[in-house]
Amino acid sequence: MASHVVTALKLNLRSAPDSSKNNVVIVLSQGMEVTKVGGSPVPGWIEVTATIVMMTVRGFISDKHIAPIGGVTFPQSPPVTATGDCRSEEHTPELQS
Repeated sequence: MASHVVTALKLNLRSAPDSSKNNVVIVLSQGMEVTKVGGSPVPGWIEVTATIVMMTVRGFISDKHIAPIGGVTFPQSPPVTATGDCRSEEHTPELQS
C-alpha cells in the first residue's frame, strides 16, 4: 500500500541512489503515490516502489521530494476562461467539401 506522495513536479526514480549517473528508470509526476520499501546506504535517499500503468517499478528517490500521504496539498491551476467573441468570422472554420 502506498505510503508517500511525490511533491516535486517531476522526480527521477533511479536504479541506484546516485544522481550523477545515467540511471533514471522512470520519471514520476507530482501527486504520484509511492511505497517506501527500505532505506539506502546513501543518506537522503530511500528505496520505493511505484505502480505505473499496471507495472510496478522499484528504485531510489531523494527523500526531499516526497511527503506522507495526506500530509500535503497541491495548488490547483486557475480556471481557463475564453476572451473575445469566438463566434466571429475570423474564428469560424470553413467547411471543406
